[in-house]
Amino acid sequence: MNTIKKYGKQYIGVKNILKKYWRIYGGCNALIGSPYLHLSLLLTAISSHYWIYTENWFDLPTSVLPNLIGFTLAGLAIFLSFGNDQYQNLITGKFPDEDSNRNSPYLGFSVTFLHFVLVQIVALLFALITKSLQFPFPFGVEFYNNYFKYFVIAANGIGYWIFLYSICIGIAAVFSIFRLICSFDEYATLERERLLQIESESNAKNISKNDDIKLKN
Repeated sequence: MNTIKKYGKQYIGVKNILKKYWRIYGGCNALIGSPYLHLSLLLTAISSHYWIYTENWFDLPTSVLPNLIGFTLAGLAIFLSFGNDQYQNLITGKFPDEDSNRNSPYLGFSVTFLHFVLVQIVALLFALITKSLQFPFPFGVEFYNNYFKYFVIAANGIGYWIFLYSICIGIAAVFSIFRLICSFDEYATLERERLLQIESESNAKNISKNDDIKLKN
């Protein structure tokens, strides 16, 4: 029983982290309303001739996605080390008076990359499983032609759509990096203005002190 409970806790931990990811991402509303989802559906329809009539369509995802996953993880590593300590403290965590349901910018950027990686992994697994199921159909050619081939076509369409979606949300990941850069640039500009103002006030005080000394003399 203890062993079962131990393994059960691991599944509960995975369930909880997935629920947290899905909540931060925005749930079904964010997914359904995503322009990248709509773009991937459009591209799937446009390229339907390929995944309907090409038996080995899965060779394309299995050759592209491993490199794309590596690139994404490298980009995530760069993001996690981006900016100085003051800026990272600014975009992480919440202030006491903030809405409890509001996520920090740091979580928003992170979940974008997490979603990107997860969809890529799902697309790669789907393609690998489809490739492993390429064997002679045991129930006869007639049954396959009448029924099963339509299931195969539908499965190919779903797999190819996930593959295209995993590429399209790369645009979202790139935009997240760009937003992060813009945010840091704005922070750096405000910080420079603050330092210049402090320096200007300090110079003004020094001039005022010097004038007072001259008047006394």
